[in-house]
Amino acid sequence: KLAPNDANVLDTLGVIRLQRGETQEAVDLHSRAATLAPKSPTIGFNYANALARVGRKEQARQVLEAVMELKVPFGEMAEARRLLGSL
Repeated sequence: KLAPNDANVLDTLGVIRLQRGETQEAVDLHSRAATLAPKSPTIGFNYANALARVGRKEQARQVLEAVMELKVPFGEMAEARRLLGSL
């Protein structure tokens, strides 16, 4: 509510919700964050991870492939590759 248009805040809230098991809320937050920051590989990875957790594996794969196409190094790259390989 304090920063409804800040992709980083939405992403962080999504990570927290996912850790709490509030998976659909996490997907919704990450979706909004990814819309606001489509070129952020970390936000895209977190969105894909949330999608995978709710069983939307095909959509998660598409998001991860788009993240990898950015060709921008990011801290979760190895984890993103593992997730992509599991989908």
